[in-house]
Order: sequence, then structure tokens, then C-alpha cells
Amino acid sequence: MGKHRDKLEEMYQEIDSKYSKLSENEIKELIAVGEARAEGSNEEVDKLKETIKTKEQLIAALMDKESSPRIQKAIADAEMELKEAQGKLTEHERQQNLFKKGQVNLKAYIKNKAQIQQIRAFKANMEKKLPAEIKKRDESEAKIKTAETELKEVLKTLSDEKLTMNMMGDEYNNLQIKKESLEKELKEQTEIYKKSKERILELEAKIGKCDLAWKTLFTGKTWDDIQRRALDPNRKFTRKVDENSKLKPENAKGKKLSPEEQMKADIAKTVDDVQKEQQENNGKDKGEGEGKSDLPAPTPKHPRWEKFKNFFKNAGRKIKEIFVGEDETKEPDYSKMDNIPADKRDQFLEELRKHVDKEYGKEVREQKEAKYMEQHQAKPKDKELQDKEER
Repeated sequence: MGKHRDKLEEMYQEIDSKYSKLSENEIKELIAVGEARAEGSNEEVDKLKETIKTKEQLIAALMDKESSPRIQKAIADAEMELKEAQGKLTEHERQQNLFKKGQVNLKAYIKNKAQIQQIRAFKANMEKKLPAEIKKRDESEAKIKTAETELKEVLKTLSDEKLTMNMMGDEYNNLQIKKESLEKELKEQTEIYKKSKERILELEAKIGKCDLAWKTLFTGKTWDDIQRRALDPNRKFTRKVDENSKLKPENAKGKKLSPEEQMKADIAKTVDDVQKEQQENNGKDKGEGEGKSDLPAPTPKHPRWEKFKNFFKNAGRKIKEIFVGEDETKEPDYSKMDNIPADKRDQFLEELRKHVDKEYGKEVREQKEAKYMEQHQAKPKDKELQDKEER
């Protein structure tokens, strides 16, 4: 299956190759020429529509007359001319639509050229880093598998009592050293693998958001539109997701549990966890109470019991969601908002805007400076008032 065609990328490459070396005024002059040609094309479209209407009326009139070779030829000629006019009209309309879309992109290109170029450069820089991280992850994964296999063999040997009893001291010690070395290798490579994987997800998410940003600006939209699109739940970005959270609960046979069965399983697991931890704590209280003065004193509300209590406190709401339906509380419709609240904005996109949108970056800095000055000017007044009251 071929790679998905990115039409906006193709449009940008085409426009950038034609107009990147031209000044803004030169591009605007070319746009004016194109619009004048479009006006002429509109006149041609009107003529074609009139021709189509005339030919359709002629064919209808000829159909009502008695059939003869001359009438049949006239109908055939009119149908051929009608088909030709319809083909020309379709092509003209297609060209007009392409021109209109191109004009929108070209005007947006003029307006946001510098920002788009910076965002694309930032994206390209991250794309260069991605292969190295993928290689690091894959190499680490291979080392983990090798170490696991070797460690499994070492542990199997060490667990064989008869075999180890017949070993020389050096041979046994070497096995222990190898075991410790492999365990250390596993720990180190697992950490490398985890960090590389997280870095890959982070880079992929940022690359996706850079694509969202420049393409939105290239279609004549604003940074608020970018933020709104980023909040769209249907838009997918690669995120740092716990692998276990991707798995849906299943029973021993691999079948998905029903909501009611899952509720029961959750309750049983919570009860088992509480009982297990209570038994462990009782064992510690009986046999390990002496000499542990540095441990925190036990509290009447054990965290696990608090979790247990909270679980059943929310059970009614969960059961209602299962049998009645999901909570009807809906997320705000950001598509109808002129401004996205600061706490809801995507922070990476916000920082990206500060970096590439010079006016916005200056405005944010000035706001911070004004707030800082306001806070520091208020402090002496408060202190002066306090001194006055003390006197």
C-alpha cells in the first residue's frame, strides 16, 4: 500500500518553489493578474451554461417531432455538442476551484511565510533526531533479550542443587558474578529502552503538532484555530501512554469482561489487596516491632483502607454509569469560543507560537513584565501600611 498523499505539503512545495524569492508586492501583483483571468473564466462559464441550456431545449423539441433520418442526425449532433459543452464546463469549474484554493493558500503564505518556515525548520530538526532514538531503542531491546536469555540459563544452573554441589568454588563464584552482571545489564538497558521509547513518543507528538501548526496557518487560519484543533478529541497525537492502560480487561480465556463482570472483578481485587496488606502489617507488628522507632507511627486511617472506602463510595456512580449510561457532563465546545482558556491551551503549541510569532512573544513578555512590576510596586505600599499600623 502506497504512502498517503499529503496534498497540503505538495501545495506548499509548489508555492514555495515559485514564490519564495519574490517580494510580497510582486506576489500580490501576480495574484491580481490571476484574479483578472478568473473574471474572464467566469464569462466563459456563463457562455457554456447558456449553450448547455440551449442544446437541452433543442434536443427536447426535436424529440417531440416525428422520427426521420434528418431529425435523428440533428438530435445526434446536438447531443454531441451538449456533451462537449458539459465537459468544458466541468473542466472550467475544476480550474476555478483549484484557483480559489490556491489563492487562499498563496495569501496565507504571504502573511505567515516566516512563521511557517520556522515551524517547518523546527519539525525537520526533530525528524533528524528521531532515527537515532529509534536505533537506540532497538539496540537496547536486543540487548535486553540477550541478557534475559543468558540470565535464565544462569539461574537455571544455580537452582540445580546437585549441579552446584559438584562445582568448584571458582566456577560457582563466576556464575554468581555473571548473574549480578546480567542483572545490572538488564536494569541499565531497561532504563535506556524506557527513556528512548518516551523520547520517541515525545518527538512524534511534537512533529505532529508542528504539522498541525504550519498547515493551519497555510490554510489562512489563526493560532486560536490551531489550539482548537489540538483540543479536538478525534485528532490523534502520539502520547506518553502507559502500555498497560491500552489493554482492555479480559478474563482467563481472553474474552472481554462485561461492565458488570468488570465491576465485580474490581471489587474482588480491592478486597484482596486490602486483606493482603493488612496481613502483612499484622506480621510486621508482631515480629518486627522492636528497634523500628524511625518508622512513622501507624494512623487510624490506613491508605489502603481509605482506597477501599473510596472505591465503594464511588460504586453507586459507577453502577449508574453501567446500567443507565455515561455521565451527561460534556466537555466545552471550543470550536465556538473566540479564545481558549490559558489552562486548556496546549503548552507545546503555546511555546512554539511565542518562538515564531514575534508580535505575540513580545506581547506575552510585556504582560509578564507589567505583572512583575505591579507585584513589586504593591509590596512597599503594604509594608508602609504595616509600619504605620505598628506605630
